[in-house]
Amino acid sequence: MALRAVLFCALALVLAELSSAQADGGGKHLDDMIGQPEGADSLPSDVFAPLENRLAEGGQVEEADSSLPEGMTMPESERLQPSPGGAPSPSTGDSSPDNDDELMKKEALASLEEAQLYLQRARVIETTEECKASLYSANGELAWCVTFLLELKYNETLDKLGNAKRSLAQCSSALSMDNSGDATRPLLYLVQKALSQIDEAKITVSGLTPPPSEFPSTESVEFEGVGVRDSCKVDGTTCQFSNCGKGKKLPKCAIGYAGSVTGGARGTMYTVTSSDDNPSRPQGGTFRYGAQLANGRNGGVWITFARSMTIVLRDMVWIRSSTTVDGRGVNVVFTNKCFVLGGVSNVILHNFEISRVPQTDTIHIFGSSRGVWVDHITSSDAKLGLVSVVQGSTDVTISNCYLSNKNFNMLLGASDADSQDRNMRVTIFRNWFRDSMQRMPHCRWGYCHVVNNLYTNWGYYAIGGRANAQILSESNAFIPGRRREVTPWFPGASKALDQSSTIQSRNDLYLGGSTFHQFVLLGKNSQHPKYVTPRHAPPVVTPNRLTKMIQACAGALYGQKLQRCLYSS
Repeated sequence: MALRAVLFCALALVLAELSSAQADGGGKHLDDMIGQPEGADSLPSDVFAPLENRLAEGGQVEEADSSLPEGMTMPESERLQPSPGGAPSPSTGDSSPDNDDELMKKEALASLEEAQLYLQRARVIETTEECKASLYSANGELAWCVTFLLELKYNETLDKLGNAKRSLAQCSSALSMDNSGDATRPLLYLVQKALSQIDEAKITVSGLTPPPSEFPSTESVEFEGVGVRDSCKVDGTTCQFSNCGKGKKLPKCAIGYAGSVTGGARGTMYTVTSSDDNPSRPQGGTFRYGAQLANGRNGGVWITFARSMTIVLRDMVWIRSSTTVDGRGVNVVFTNKCFVLGGVSNVILHNFEISRVPQTDTIHIFGSSRGVWVDHITSSDAKLGLVSVVQGSTDVTISNCYLSNKNFNMLLGASDADSQDRNMRVTIFRNWFRDSMQRMPHCRWGYCHVVNNLYTNWGYYAIGGRANAQILSESNAFIPGRRREVTPWFPGASKALDQSSTIQSRNDLYLGGSTFHQFVLLGKNSQHPKYVTPRHAPPVVTPNRLTKMIQACAGALYGQKLQRCLYSS
């Protein structure tokens, strides 16, 4: 008993010493526990403004809303409410699993806000281009995390947290090896703080109970024909960024004449880690190396990207059959040379930019290629136009793209002599054709269903055709700039224009005094599009809803632009 009394007295003395030390400011600071950089105490006070103490002061974090995607505010119910003592208040009531999850979700949101605020400070500090890209990428991933967490998509939240951590780890590693000394310490400190908050968020989210799945398991889904759409809401534009279209489930979201594509869904997964390009000897990790992996025996290739990057192509890239180029989750830009699809089938090009191509078009589909889905592509500034479908190619869908070029835009059928294009079928759906002189599209021989697109400021004409083409313009919105007439028609043009084509308008919206001269002189109306099944038919919305939707959603989507699209659709 005497020994026990002595031990209790000793313990009481130790606790008293600790309490006194903390009261005098001698306790360990949070920075010490996460590994503050050597010499950090000498850094400017504004760099080390203790964000973690703001809630303890009894106030709300005022900057929180600015870290969310534009147009979004965090619901009041999701904010951390400080208690009178300064610590976040626990929910009242019973401690049911639902209440526990709600508290944990708020803790995770608080960690995400803190991480974003550290990154906001970090991004104003001068550093290398690589580190800037890593900070930008991580900030975009954290914006995703907030959205997914509020939508109870915990697995997706963890995926994005992992992406953000990898991006910051690259910057942290580079800064740790930098010999600049004091110049790099403020940035290194902020990156480490953000990483610490990300780790806390991951631990918290990992303990959340996932809600019942909205979609059935897809482990056994066969990517064959129309059956792949079962249980999915295919809206034509945002399905691709939902749980329904996640990863190799993307083909579920395909519509139009390319609605049956599967791309590389049965093939090899390949991740691009390097922006280098060596056409004569492609290296592992580069895009060109991955593009060569598809062949007729291995099910193709599904290409993704480890981080945001700009790839300056030194030569055109030949895309093989059963290939998917999937740029979701990052910001990927190709420049200088074009993508070529010659005599191939079953290809998906999705969510990246290809622009500034000085000699050719940007995406060239020819040689009887078939089954090609070009979706959420940003393309501009190319000499011979942007997307071309020519020389016997068919069953193509071009959707949700942002397409802007000074002169030519989109060519469907290259020559009056290419009569093999009479079998061509192309769906042009929800694209934004902007500031181009002509060909949006120009069609020869085949059937072109031009539906639910937005046209702004065309020059000579927007939609044209010749050589017996059939063009149905359906539920598009036209906003003129330089010229009001949509087609090449002008007064007295009957002898000057090839009028063998049928160009017909159905339910289009003409704004700003725009007009549409319908070419039906031969008595042929454009047939209603014949899709494989009704499921392949594009989901048409009324034209008066198009302007806002397409301006928010056209082109490659990433970060805040993606959030604007999801919340405007």
